[in-house]
Amino acid sequence: MRTFVLFVCAALLAPTLHAQKQEGPPAPAIRIGEKTVTLTGLTPGGNVALFMMSREPDVFITRSRQQGESLTANDEGTAEYAPDFAIPTHSVWAVVDVASGAYAIACGFGDCKPFESTIDGTQAVRSAAGTKPMLEIPAQRADVFLIRPKSGVWIGGMGDGGETDEDGKMDGKATLSLEKFEPFREKTPPPGELQKGDLLIVFQPLSLRFSVIGVSP
Repeated sequence: MRTFVLFVCAALLAPTLHAQKQEGPPAPAIRIGEKTVTLTGLTPGGNVALFMMSREPDVFITRSRQQGESLTANDEGTAEYAPDFAIPTHSVWAVVDVASGAYAIACGFGDCKPFESTIDGTQAVRSAAGTKPMLEIPAQRADVFLIRPKSGVWIGGMGDGGETDEDGKMDGKATLSLEKFEPFREKTPPPGELQKGDLLIVFQPLSLRFSVIGVSP
């Protein structure tokens, strides 16, 4: 389990379910309760990756949290997560069925759509001749989850101008090479390059904005 906690000043967010549109078998779904998060529509017995980011006001500061959990679906294709902390109202949750790559995103405050941002996959992935494959995300700070169906999940933390920013510049975007991603569950090295079918979920914890990038040729 990975937990990151930081404190930032912020305004309250207005309430707003985003889910992947998918033909065929039922897609994953998230139901957020007062004490548990229930996941359905998963591959029976399959691995499940669950991610969360939240921001909650606390007197003079806003508490920001990111959480990652690895779960296993039961024979009915469901899983339940009961955190050891109160489920924040101002939270964004993403579940990924690792076997299929199917996903769903839901928010504790209602409709997620206003917080979804579009990132051009072609612009986000840079792989010039003679250079290492690189992600370039237009954000001050981002946590990126790389999912390769049937293979694994990896996590990369990015910060504009910070130690993890490959160009070291405050230029409105954060960059990170694929080799610096860390395994989410298994101790499997990150892939050397992205391939068709890979999925990138980008969380921007300072704003609760998120993006989903499907890698195509």
